[in-house]
Amino acid sequence: MKIDRWFKYFLAIVVIAAALASPLQATDRISIPLDGTWNMEDSKDAEPVPTTSNHKVPVPGLAHSGAKHKRGS
Repeated sequence: MKIDRWFKYFLAIVVIAAALASPLQATDRISIPLDGTWNMEDSKDAEPVPTTSNHKVPVPGLAHSGAKHKRGS
């Protein structure tokens, strides 16, 4: 049918426009690098928030790869 053909064209144009617009929006982003060594403290509850940090962990990395990690705690 004629409507199906026009719908396919319209859909193709919308998909192409969306694909072309995505990289253009990414150029306006601000990237903040968070790599480095972070201080971390274990806690069992959300409150109270720990006031001191006795562990250092590499970022990016895993929390268990920190310098003062005690196994079994």
